Amino acid sequence: MLGGISLLAQSTSVVVLSATKDATGLVNDLRLRSELQAQIDQVLAANTYGSLGCRLQLFPASSQRISGMAKVSITKYEFSLSFTDYVLDLPVGELITGTVSGNGGNDQEATTNALKKICKTYLSREKLQSVIRKHQALLPACDDLVSRLKKLNDTGHQTEVLAVYTQLSDGDKCSVEMESLVSSIYTQQQAADCRQMIIRAKAEVVAGNMRRAAQLLARVDPTLECADQAEALLDELMTKEGPRSSLEWYNTAHRSRNISPAVRRRIISNLVLEYAYNNY
Repeated sequence: MLGGISLLAQSTSVVVLSATKDATGLVNDLRLRSELQAQIDQVLAANTYGSLGCRLQLFPASSQRISGMAKVSITKYEFSLSFTDYVLDLPVGELITGTVSGNGGNDQEATTNALKKICKTYLSREKLQSVIRKHQALLPACDDLVSRLKKLNDTGHQTEVLAVYTQLSDGDKCSVEMESLVSSIYTQQQAADCRQMIIRAKAEVVAGNMRRAAQLLARVDPTLECADQAEALLDELMTKEGPRSSLEWYNTAHRSRNISPAVRRRIISNLVLEYAYNNY
């Protein structure tokens, strides 16, 4: 419940804020982080993101190499897994700790194997949905939430405001109260970033990084005038392997020139995801 209003479930995933694989817990492993993000997105069947994040720390405790034909590395890991609203600074649920073993032909394969075991046991659909429900229950009542978000906006934390907004259902009272604030932030952000995103996307196409170009285009409102420059890129990217699924929704919205609440949430979500990956 949020301010007496029951929140409808959003198709929002959990942002992986960090995934570390060393004794200090300070070095973010981008490959591990990406693998964990993909696992969570697949389980929840969602790829939009808000202010709910998780952190994984994976510490190799012992390792042995089995020689011979198999040549398998077996590594025992200690791990900790936590969830938090990284904008409102709200821990969600208890810290999860344990040990898990992983095996494979090399260290990377052993880590991936261990990660799959962690996901199967602790990040099932049922358990992730439980975390999402706990997060919703922890969100402040409407008046308090809107007041806190206005303060964030006044201090230059616009993307964080958008991140919390995506956690609310379209019909929620708080969503309505936040509409003018969010619309203003969204309009300013898009006006400032649109042409820059097109330029960066073109550079990625030239470099052959089609997936990255797709991610950048996904942050552009398809109804803006500058989005016309994206049309040639859309046709090119849609023929490439990889970015098709992430651009189909954008392609449809661009052709129809219709910006629905769902499309806006998706655009905001791509901004939020990149922000989280660059700042945590």
